Amino acid sequence: MSPPFINIRHNKRTRRYVWEGYNMDIMGGLAKILGIDFSVYLVPDGKFGSKINETHWSGMVGEVMSGAADVAVAPLTITSQRESVVDFTRPFLQLGLTMLMNRRDVIRKDRTELGNLSYFFNPFSSWVWLLILLSWLVVSLVLLAHNYLNPYEWGYRLRRGLSDEHDHENIGLKQSLWFVFSSFALQGSRPRPMSISARSLVSFWWMFCIVVLATYIVAMIKTTPFVSRDPRQLAKVRNVGDLIKYPELKYGTLDEGSVRNFFRDSNRSYYRRLLENIQTYDSVLDANEKVMEGGHVFIGESSYLDWLAANSSNCDLFVVGGSLEERDYGFAVQENHPLREALSRALLKLRESGKMEIYYRRWFIDGIKCRNYKVDDNTVFENGKLTTTGGLWNDEPPVQLSSFAGPMILLAAGIIVSFIVLAAEFAYYTYRSKKKYRPPFDTSRSRLRN
Repeated sequence: MSPPFINIRHNKRTRRYVWEGYNMDIMGGLAKILGIDFSVYLVPDGKFGSKINETHWSGMVGEVMSGAADVAVAPLTITSQRESVVDFTRPFLQLGLTMLMNRRDVIRKDRTELGNLSYFFNPFSSWVWLLILLSWLVVSLVLLAHNYLNPYEWGYRLRRGLSDEHDHENIGLKQSLWFVFSSFALQGSRPRPMSISARSLVSFWWMFCIVVLATYIVAMIKTTPFVSRDPRQLAKVRNVGDLIKYPELKYGTLDEGSVRNFFRDSNRSYYRRLLENIQTYDSVLDANEKVMEGGHVFIGESSYLDWLAANSSNCDLFVVGGSLEERDYGFAVQENHPLREALSRALLKLRESGKMEIYYRRWFIDGIKCRNYKVDDNTVFENGKLTTTGGLWNDEPPVQLSSFAGPMILLAAGIIVSFIVLAAEFAYYTYRSKKKYRPPFDTSRSRLRN
């Protein structure tokens, strides 16, 4: 048995044992479409099926080959070796290989590594940091330009010899760079811009800083180990290749399963090295118990391991590592059996009607025990493949340049608006000068000193 795909439950009301699970729901839907009845039994050896010799196979594959069973109903991985002796229906689920670990096996990195300043740069990509640096320089130069071009700024007046009493209020290059930089800490500095155009520029820059800081804090919580609650951020094993570095951790997969064959047939050297020390488990439940005891890592299909982690007794399990290889689950029938085409067409009808998604959510998403492992509402089930955009344990890449399109448009708009206001202020100053109005700056007024 392989819950949640297929399992036996005792019905207390009828006092009978009933079959249930994701595969049983699919078979029920197929039976209604095809108008057939079916009965289910367990294979004697409890195996999925592997090659014994040239003519004999074990497990469900062997039962189908001998004709004892018409269909092998299970999370049976479609492989070239199996497909050489049986036929598979259209895949009913697509997934990848990941690892199941215990939280007790999570080991914090060295304090020196945690204190590495590189962690503070992880939330943003290198291009984003370069963009922020360029934005700071550009805004500083634009503010400096306003100081020298706007008649309502001290720089303009001092350059024309109109005043020399308030040189400390002048915004030079150093003052401009420091004023713009201090905005990132949400702090002000003196001297401050006096004109409306410069202040409008500063207002847009402040809004840009708030967006950048908010994005940085959120990204840092998700990507930095000593901030994030995600146990994978603290795990010493982040991918399958890391298993070689930690011989104290035992790792394995199912005996006579497709995962073991994947490592055996792989051309990559480190997969072959993993095979030298890989252990085998008799069943998924046996592997799950070993992982719960600690010191073991179970390598298996992603959806399967996610379900085990989400329904563990003490919610101490989690899945780590990206998918090694995409693979398909399908039902097996005898070679050239007409039932294959009928089942494949019926599976397609179930998918088109939305029933496959309903079945998946019933067994893999809804009603799980560990609520903090719940897959979010952005989960998509399409063409038999589960895609999620934000489950709890997803790896978070650094924020990319494309994510800052909005803030950059805002900042560019602020620069344009500031120059428009500058033109309006200059025109107004020129108009007042021609009418011989009082100069715009009365140096005797104390408000200009504050």
